[in-house]
Amino acid sequence: MLGICGGFQMLSKTIADPDGIEGEPGETEGLNLLDLETRLVEGKQLRRVTGVFAESGTPMSGYEIHNGVTTRSALERPLVSLEGRPDGAVSQDQALAGCYIHGVFDDAEACKALLAWAGLADEQATTDYQQHRLAELDRLADSVAEHVSADLL
Repeated sequence: MLGICGGFQMLSKTIADPDGIEGEPGETEGLNLLDLETRLVEGKQLRRVTGVFAESGTPMSGYEIHNGVTTRSALERPLVSLEGRPDGAVSQDQALAGCYIHGVFDDAEACKALLAWAGLADEQATTDYQQHRLAELDRLADSVAEHVSADLL
């Protein structure tokens, strides 16, 4: 299981929002699958990040967009290292992981590393997301050009 951003926070023991940033102030029980606690704080993080997966050293990139701070012992086994800063966590049995990084599947090598971690051994089954996305955008543009009159726009 892989939790990204809010999914990572949900793996926590608790998610606290004492200041009411996302609604009524309070605390909610998480899934308690990793020894983590999350507290929502003012000042949403929004930045592009690059780094490597801690276990394999495979390069990865993505972006953060969250306002939580996560603490406790599960962070001692980070999923990624972002320019030397650890992020996320991996369970001791390697069955669960999570991080704050969106877009971790976008790069072909990073996607392959994550799918290998999840147990997919067949390299033929991976997709280059960027190449696929560009091909689909071209297909959409061709369809619009064929079926929509530019004069009507």
